[in-house]
Amino acid sequence: EDFAKRWRTSMAHDYQYMDLAGRSLVSRVCAVDGALILSTTQATLVEQINSFLGLKVEEFEAVFFQPGSLLCMLCILLWSLCV
Repeated sequence: EDFAKRWRTSMAHDYQYMDLAGRSLVSRVCAVDGALILSTTQATLVEQINSFLGLKVEEFEAVFFQPGSLLCMLCILLWSLCV
């Protein structure tokens, strides 16, 4: 979490990292821009989070019963029953 906050406040919105169309680095990372040279770690993290939540590139909210969320709730339920 800390590295994400540092990235967001330092270079994500910096005008030096805008593309020729004027899009900030953070908007390109969130849109999973395949032409990124910088911030590929953050782009990979966004892809992994979207994959876990079952989100497509332009979706920002997950439907409640996605595979990752359902698996997480099942694990918590089973753990609660064991404790």
